[in-house]
Amino acid sequence: MNIVQFMEISNKWMLRVLKLIYLNFLWMLGTVVGLGIFGIGPATVALSCVLREWLQQNEDESVTQTFIKYYKENFKEACITGILFLAIGYIIMIDLHVVQTWVFRFAAYLGIIISFASLLYTPNLIAHYELVTIRKRLQMSLVLSITYLQYTIVGMLAMLVFSLIIIFFIPLVIPLIFISGNSLIAAFISRNVFAKVDATIDFTEKEEKKEENDDE
Repeated sequence: MNIVQFMEISNKWMLRVLKLIYLNFLWMLGTVVGLGIFGIGPATVALSCVLREWLQQNEDESVTQTFIKYYKENFKEACITGILFLAIGYIIMIDLHVVQTWVFRFAAYLGIIISFASLLYTPNLIAHYELVTIRKRLQMSLVLSITYLQYTIVGMLAMLVFSLIIIFFIPLVIPLIFISGNSLIAAFISRNVFAKVDATIDFTEKEEKKEENDDE
């Protein structure tokens, strides 16, 4: 590799990092516009939608326009989903401060793990699939987190390591890349899981058609 190729690759990666920083800024802006509690869900889903486009090699479209488009399209469903997760998190935190028995504390910690596992997939489910109800999205996120447990564990560990590195070693970049970086990890894991799900669905449909043709 010569110096020119090295510079081209370096510039390409630096541009992607700058895009992640800008996307993190859009997420914060979208959260503020939605008055915090009402904006965090739509902003997170819009962020996941943009990252999904990038992972599919669609990086030519305007980041701002794409973010705003998905923010508006998914506002209602994402807002309700975001408030639901915030409520669950609030209840669990209250339980941890109030409850003293180890059984209930264990249940609270288990609730945190399940919530994070579900949250790993939920925004990307909204971005990838057109599911009818919020209940079905939450159910599918839980099913995927268990069915593809190895991906869930890898994703959660990767997000934990990334978060710890940012918090303890380079805390100054928390406002710049903390949310978008973690969302990129979640989007990458979800993309691989969804590919397996789609492949399974396609295979099942082909088998059913084959059986129908054989019956005829």
